[in-house]
Amino acid sequence: MKFKTKFSFLFIGIIIALMGSVLFYFHSYFGAYFEKQAADNFRDIAETSEGAYYSFFNSMQTRTVDWSSDGYIRTTTARLIALPEGEERTALRNQLTDYFVHKKLPYDPTISIIDILDRNGIIVASSQENRLGLNEKEEEEEFQAHRFSEAITSLSPTAFLTNLVFEEDEGMDPMIHVVSRLFIQDEKTKKTTPLDAVMLLHFTNTNDLGNLLNGSLQLGEGAPSGRALFEHYKTAEVYVVNKDRLRITPSRFVSDAILKLHIDTDPIKKCFDENREISGTYLNYRNIPVIGASMCLHRDNAILIVEAERDEIMMPLKQFEFRFFISSIIAIIVGALGTLLLNSMLLRNFESIGEAAKKITEHDLTARATISSHDEIGKIAETFNAMISSIEKSETELKKAQMELKGVNITLEKRVKERTAELEKIKETLEKAATERTVELQKKIEELEKFKRLTVGRELKMVELKKEIGKLDQKH
Repeated sequence: MKFKTKFSFLFIGIIIALMGSVLFYFHSYFGAYFEKQAADNFRDIAETSEGAYYSFFNSMQTRTVDWSSDGYIRTTTARLIALPEGEERTALRNQLTDYFVHKKLPYDPTISIIDILDRNGIIVASSQENRLGLNEKEEEEEFQAHRFSEAITSLSPTAFLTNLVFEEDEGMDPMIHVVSRLFIQDEKTKKTTPLDAVMLLHFTNTNDLGNLLNGSLQLGEGAPSGRALFEHYKTAEVYVVNKDRLRITPSRFVSDAILKLHIDTDPIKKCFDENREISGTYLNYRNIPVIGASMCLHRDNAILIVEAERDEIMMPLKQFEFRFFISSIIAIIVGALGTLLLNSMLLRNFESIGEAAKKITEHDLTARATISSHDEIGKIAETFNAMISSIEKSETELKKAQMELKGVNITLEKRVKERTAELEKIKETLEKAATERTVELQKKIEELEKFKRLTVGRELKMVELKKEIGKLDQKH
């Protein structure tokens, strides 16, 4: 693999690693930050919505206490419950019905029915005559439709509210029941005495609660804004669930959800089972991950929840990550092109040096690197060329010295041959002289050998003569 290719891969790898690290940091850090910030914001909205919720129901309680303090209703009810069944009691009942229908209900269209209950929970007067004689205490015991038992024992003008109920005999729409005990004041002593009677108001403006929580009610009253949350997040919801895990406000996604949609998500379990409020990520009633916050409404045994789908909340981060990813791709492409250009500019001299070095290995010392820049790499090419020039010069001088040495060698060889011939001639002369001298000496040696044999033979004869002479001497 060429250095250019390695350099390109290294540079692109560094860019990819850098972009990946930044993307991972954004996803992990800012993802958690976005979730926490959204949960905190929803908690603030939940607290604000909690205040709006209580204000909504407090207005109903205030209305109930106000109407239960009506002088005509109090005095007429006191007379009514004190009389036995008869024409007079019927007349008083009709008077109350007429008063309810013409003097009360027209002033508050959110109230559909007004009932007066005796101490046993029996309706003794009502704006709807068909309700006379109904036992609301049984309704309380069986369906927890209202809080009559608390109201009838109250010692002060207090309203007791049941956030949302549905009773077919009262109408097809959900209602809110508020009860308050009636009190009568003695005109002489100014002393307030509780009556054994309770006023029960049936509020039908249940949709107003949902409109209040989603901001529509504020806009209807002329407010310049109110639905900022729902306009910003198309999946946002603010809703209330009662202790039976039934939704009591409209749903943005499920039609006819009031008192029919059962919800048992994590915030509801934490509130009703552990008395805890939460904020964070969880699965909503549609089994979709959401970010939200909850508020436990202990007074009304309910919970208020603000939430929006996590994917929508995290969409800006995902869009940023997508744009960053596209930017990273573009940066990698630009980086790759830049690397190729940079390689072409920076490594051009190296390639020239490489080509020249290859020719030099083939004994072509005339090869030179092309200098295309005057930077550090260009200086390396200049140094390389200078080094090759020096080598070429040395090679030329070496060849010249070799030629001179060859001439000297030829002269020496000629002289050596001439001297060798002379020496050969001298050798031949010497060998001839030596041969002649050898022959001469051989003759002399042979003469000496002959003389030696003669001399030795003479001496032997003389020895024998001496012995003969000795023997002769002995005989004589």
